[in-house]
Amino acid sequence: MERPPHGRGPALAARRLHPHRRRGLLRDPGARLPYHRSTGFVSPGTGFTGEPLAGSFDHVLAIDYNRRPGTSPLDRTRPLGAGRGGGIWFHVDHGGPTHGCIGIAQAHMKELLRALDPGRHPVVVMGYAHWLAL
Repeated sequence: MERPPHGRGPALAARRLHPHRRRGLLRDPGARLPYHRSTGFVSPGTGFTGEPLAGSFDHVLAIDYNRRPGTSPLDRTRPLGAGRGGGIWFHVDHGGPTHGCIGIAQAHMKELLRALDPGRHPVVVMGYAHWLAL
């Protein structure tokens, strides 16, 4: 199981992933960050509570924590070691719990991909509310 990071820090990855769908690859929704399309990744089956996972990885934004920046979200290299977690993404919400990722409605995911400007160096802040309030 992956473990999410906490605190202020890791920049967003400069890659998004578009998996193969029966109707074909989805188009780039207008992301400013480099956009990676792949036919090698799908999420079949169901989640923790039996919810279907189909479509939940139609748009993915990898968080640059314990991963090699600039690589595909599919790269499982963990520079800090597997015990430090990693593989944490923003992805389309599937209506159930995740392994530490952030699920967002598809329309909002597209808005996020269009809004993030690499020139402004976006970052992710994650953690318990009382930690972040300090």
